[in-house]
Amino acid sequence: MSDSHSSLSYVQVWMVLSVAFGLSLVATAISTNIWSIAFVFLIAFMKAWLVISRFMHVTLEQRSIKVLLVGCVMALLVLYVGLIPDIVYVFGGDPLQ
Repeated sequence: MSDSHSSLSYVQVWMVLSVAFGLSLVATAISTNIWSIAFVFLIAFMKAWLVISRFMHVTLEQRSIKVLLVGCVMALLVLYVGLIPDIVYVFGGDPLQ
């Protein structure tokens, strides 16, 4: 059962999400340097985009919903960047190792 706007079925998207999850697990098992962490965040971004576009159908919504979504993501980004100094203070070390 696929939507008219989607070239992938729900099961195919689920399989892509499962493979991406496995890739992120393997990447963190191999190494925890800055490049593997960046790779895991890239995979997480891709998975979030797939869920938002395929399951939540945000691509079909009106413009105001998309603007609200982008605003929320930007607020989360500011929150994340703002918490980096606290995380470094508590756990120590260089956050960009």
